[in-house]
Amino acid sequence: MRRAMYRSRVNGWVCVGLAVSLAFGVLAGTASVSEAGKTPCPVIIPNSWGKQESTAYSGEGPVPLNPCPGFEWAKTFGTAGFFDQALGLDVTSDGGAVVLVRTQFGGPTVLRLDGEGTVLWQQNYGNLGGSNGDIRQTSDGGLVVAIGTASPESILVYRIDAFGNILWQAAFDAAGSVIGPTLYSIAETLDGGFIVGGVALSADGLSRDLWALRLDSAGGVVWQRTFGGPGDDLALAGVLPTPDGGYVAAGRTAGDAGTSWVIKMDASGNVVWQKTYTAGYFVLQSIQTTTDGGFVAAGLLRARSSNYNWAVVKLAATGSITWQKTYGEAFGVASISQTSDGGYVSSIALVTGGSYDFALLRLTSTGNKVWQRTYGGLGDEAPCSSHCVREAADGNFLVAGYTESFGTQGGGSDDWYNTDAWVLRVFSDGTISSTCDPSFGTSSSSSTTQGMKLKVGNLAFTSSTPSMTILDPGVTATPGTLLSNTQCSA
Repeated sequence: MRRAMYRSRVNGWVCVGLAVSLAFGVLAGTASVSEAGKTPCPVIIPNSWGKQESTAYSGEGPVPLNPCPGFEWAKTFGTAGFFDQALGLDVTSDGGAVVLVRTQFGGPTVLRLDGEGTVLWQQNYGNLGGSNGDIRQTSDGGLVVAIGTASPESILVYRIDAFGNILWQAAFDAAGSVIGPTLYSIAETLDGGFIVGGVALSADGLSRDLWALRLDSAGGVVWQRTFGGPGDDLALAGVLPTPDGGYVAAGRTAGDAGTSWVIKMDASGNVVWQKTYTAGYFVLQSIQTTTDGGFVAAGLLRARSSNYNWAVVKLAATGSITWQKTYGEAFGVASISQTSDGGYVSSIALVTGGSYDFALLRLTSTGNKVWQRTYGGLGDEAPCSSHCVREAADGNFLVAGYTESFGTQGGGSDDWYNTDAWVLRVFSDGTISSTCDPSFGTSSSSSTTQGMKLKVGNLAFTSSTPSMTILDPGVTATPGTLLSNTQCSA
């Protein structure tokens, strides 16, 4: 029953580097140094709110494992009796994080956290919002947020400052779509504008295609394109900028339900190359650029059995496969990002003891498993989609999603309408503080690493320009009311 509930929940989800320092008027502080003597760690210093803020300082030499004792924690954010979940996460240049939370009836809330998980501020943005969204810190220290809204059915983009105040907002509706457009990603472009990745009605008016929407820094439309073929082609990994000024997108094509695709675009949205990747039932759910000019992607593979396996594929800049591996049975939506040592960290949900738990996987640059760990309680826990695991400046990792086991609902409930957003900050070896609540477990997983046999093919998506209406949503920012509960902190 629980697994079926979670499967329906996940299937219902339609869900670069650190930015420059925030202009908070932060006072000077002294760096915190680990026993190794050369580890960059956040320190807590006063900020302009009269509160405390963590700021990352650079050290010298290699970063050892577990560099910053005291900066690993697990916390929930929610409202008793309601379904709250994290939709997006980004690390911030001051050593903290921003989290986008979907609240059941209250619309999206943005939380700004310091390095210890303390809420510096939270702002709610009206009752517009659906079950998908993304958040990023911008190069000027502010934030950009995108939400797929249910009423009106549109993609809503907020540009907010470092304190959560709205600078501008706009809603983009691909006209004619019966169920409205779906939002998968938003990211800042090299010129300070934004690229939005989603799905909208295709030119034939019968199916849904990848929708790439390029905005300038003020929210004006620079260009927009849809890409697809017959049937619904889902952009599960969204659209991200590439170092050459272009863009990359990934997802699953309905032409063959077991086929995933990747498209490389130039700066104007023209297709540079497009490829398919097939092996049994294969779904790419997350893609990121890598420092070698290529890409890393994660998702699910179902081969000869009904079980899904955690799959990671490393691609060259041309879309050819460098390596491909699976890491045991998994479920849900995968996320992946590159780490500072050239390796990777990925998140997904794993079954442990009959329920779903957060899972993290640390890989080397060649896909070898360094460690794999799970985190959870008696109920279901699952990380959010595509862009929800990040490495902090000190080498620790943050991951966000939802929990049924902890927070305002009291633990142990298997109620869809009784979940909280859950954010973990764990050490670079996946461990977390021993002060955790006794019911909160973290354990090593011993899945077998295996190769895959993906077939690379040519894709024939066509491009078109959809009709679109730009709306003024008229949303105002008000203080958020999510309650914070701590499961563990050092």
